[in-house]
Amino acid sequence: MRRDLDWPLDPAQDHRIDLVLQYLEAEQDLIPDSTPTFGYLDDALLLELAWPVFAEDVDDYRDFCQFREEGRESLGRSPHQLDWLRARAEEGALWEHMHRVHDQAYVEHRAWSRIFRVT
Repeated sequence: MRRDLDWPLDPAQDHRIDLVLQYLEAEQDLIPDSTPTFGYLDDALLLELAWPVFAEDVDDYRDFCQFREEGRESLGRSPHQLDWLRARAEEGALWEHMHRVHDQAYVEHRAWSRIFRVT
């Protein structure tokens, strides 16, 4: 994700990734990695606690990679992040439209069900 030129990463997120990687690579951290059995416990806990900060970006990047592969097959070229964002916006607009239509149908259903009560 960090090395992909088609995926510009937010500088603050890039800095957070650097901090986590620096800690993971350090031999002498809270629990030295050379400690038998427990040496990597602090590293595992750090990853577990830090993951929520990265999860959404990683999910978006995975979606983008899938979109890029599908675009390569259909377009014959590699789509960039802007193409992915545009597709996501169009998909979001479609979902919003579908929800509006569903909500309107539900309102109409409720109105008719008040008029024609089945007992």
